[in-house]
Amino acid sequence: MSARPFHFVAVLAAVVLALAGCEESPADDDSAAGDDTAADDDATPADPVAPVISDLSIELAHDVAGDELVFAFHYEDPDADIPGGLATIYVDGAEAATASIPKSATPYTVGDIELGLAVPNGNLTYGARFLFGVSLADAGERESNRLELDYTIPDEP
Repeated sequence: MSARPFHFVAVLAAVVLALAGCEESPADDDSAAGDDTAADDDATPADPVAPVISDLSIELAHDVAGDELVFAFHYEDPDADIPGGLATIYVDGAEAATASIPKSATPYTVGDIELGLAVPNGNLTYGARFLFGVSLADAGERESNRLELDYTIPDEP
């Protein structure tokens, strides 16, 4: 059996909640109902739901220390409890890395997430093909759908 050309002795570098274009949680938006009553604070769904993710893209960034695979995807979560959740990256079906979503992040019902996976020099075979995947679990441990993308590592710059 031959060895895989890509070694995931990697560290999840960063989780960034890209907040541009996101919508604030309905639970936090008292102005949506037209008044400032306490009842507006109960606008989250009665039954918590798992987030739904879509639009996965992957880009390779080169650096003197190594390479970084950047996974970007869109999420929707009606109960806005992504902060405190967990993002997971899979390679060929196996879990490769996880990152916690900071509890201090502003809760949004819709947004974009970028995950950076650092790959040290020498651990990446250019031209190799992999099935990458991502999933997202909210603070209540409700897991989203898993997105997968067949991706070929671009040639060395």
